Amino acid sequence: QSGVIVSAPFAADGDADRRIGQVASTVLGGGYSARLNQEVCIRRGLSYGASADAESLPTGGMLSARAQTGHASAVEVLQLMRAELRRLGDEAPSADELAARQATLVGGFARRLDTTGGLASLLLGQLSQGRPIADLERYVSEVLAVTPEQVRDFARRHWQGNGLRAVIAGDLKAIGEALAPLSADALRVPLAELDLEQLGRVASR
Repeated sequence: QSGVIVSAPFAADGDADRRIGQVASTVLGGGYSARLNQEVCIRRGLSYGASADAESLPTGGMLSARAQTGHASAVEVLQLMRAELRRLGDEAPSADELAARQATLVGGFARRLDTTGGLASLLLGQLSQGRPIADLERYVSEVLAVTPEQVRDFARRHWQGNGLRAVIAGDLKAIGEALAPLSADALRVPLAELDLEQLGRVASR
């Protein structure tokens, strides 16, 4: 199979819209009924699952959407995921869709509070990233306060235009002519020549 990842900019730590972004990323890829899984897995049967999550750092953040699929459908899955990221900037989630994804976030948070290990993990995450522990008290209310329009506007600001990046790791010969629609300047690296340090330098330019 081929692994497909699409990345996009995300809110940094301390940004006022970081919580909105967390809800938006969950609308995209946080659960079985989220948009990516609906489009890639349920409607088309191209993967056993498509998901997305996001990370915030002091200087910025990144959303990662991912799926495993057959080599022949890798480009189609990449294009579907790109389209779903952009579509969210045009089509706000319905009230029911948003409520389901908010429940996913709140439920996951509550389950972590049920065990000492989960609580320790939450506290460590706050401390290691320099966030006030008191932020945890506001988590549920902030998640539930996010509106469909805020989700749409976040996606419009961060996930449209030229900010999206994508990687396919798989058998490019098996993918075949489906690669043609991709950008002509796409970087192709044979496995025998894979050098992650060099790729990091190229990507940082």
